[in-house]
Amino acid sequence: MVSPELRRELKLVLKKAAGAIVIHVAGDDGQPIAGATVAIQTSYPWGALAPRWGTTKADGTFTFSPTFPDRIYRATISAAGCAMIGTISNRMLGQIDLTVEPGRQVDSPAYTLHKTDSSIAGVIVDENGIPQPQATIVVNGGSTGSRSSKSDASGSFVVDHLVVGEQVSLTGTVSGVAQGTLSAVTGATDARVVVYPLAQRGGTRGGQAGGPAGPQP
Repeated sequence: MVSPELRRELKLVLKKAAGAIVIHVAGDDGQPIAGATVAIQTSYPWGALAPRWGTTKADGTFTFSPTFPDRIYRATISAAGCAMIGTISNRMLGQIDLTVEPGRQVDSPAYTLHKTDSSIAGVIVDENGIPQPQATIVVNGGSTGSRSSKSDASGSFVVDHLVVGEQVSLTGTVSGVAQGTLSAVTGATDARVVVYPLAQRGGTRGGQAGGPAGPQP
């Protein structure tokens, strides 16, 4: 049994060691984002706690406390109309590890949330140029994350909610038997993804992208 004197001593040590993290969130224009959702997960050598959630204030900050130097803190930050950053559970979009110091309030760097008001449009065709309806198109980007859509009856597709001006990869798949890849810049309006039979591909093959924001020939 711990004596009252030792319990008081332990409380004093913990109080002295406790600190805080101040997270700063801004938009592409550098202005603070109010109302952004911040989730912080605390990990120990033997496991992790459920995330604690909060929102940023008018100045774009969220303060998390208490923090202790023997624990690991990781954050996920999101806001309406923006790409999420961080990692919680299996959603990995660039891990944010937070640094803490005993008994001190630590200010994080300013984390930028990128607006997702761009898109990519185009068509999925086979190697003979025949449009492929109901094909799956997946867009992956460092800031955008992963987005997907389906082509319509004419093989045309549109993928929305992409980060503006980001170089992304597109992967078109037809019923698991044909696939093709393409690199393009968000905003392209005539991306052409060519899919090839998986048994014949032997390597990565794709198509071309154009439009005002696409790669130029």
